[in-house]
Amino acid sequence: MAPGQELSLQAGSPSDFGDAELGQLAADFAGTNLTDLNLSGTDVTDAGLVHLAGLTNLTWLNLGSCPRVTDRGLAPLASLTNLRWLGLAYTGLMASTGVTDAGVAALKAKLPGCTIGG
Repeated sequence: MAPGQELSLQAGSPSDFGDAELGQLAADFAGTNLTDLNLSGTDVTDAGLVHLAGLTNLTWLNLGSCPRVTDRGLAPLASLTNLRWLGLAYTGLMASTGVTDAGVAALKAKLPGCTIGG
């Protein structure tokens, strides 16, 4: 891939892109120059996010509208040290479950150069 490549898998409802597909995508793109990944609206869960560790060149990641992502799923994202923006709109950030302010704060402490939000 050329530098700065983007991949958008933004899905409608229901999504047929989940953890298994994310695992395959991560294996296919590990070590490439993939910098932007849009997973908005997919059926990715906490378990699937561990697959992103090999995508070390990611600078932009959108997990918006992925309601099955919780604080637990944010922890592995700390290994993405080049990440500069993480979208979490509609992941439960404003609800009693899912991604919480505490989870965002913990990730922000590990990735101080990353803007995390909606």
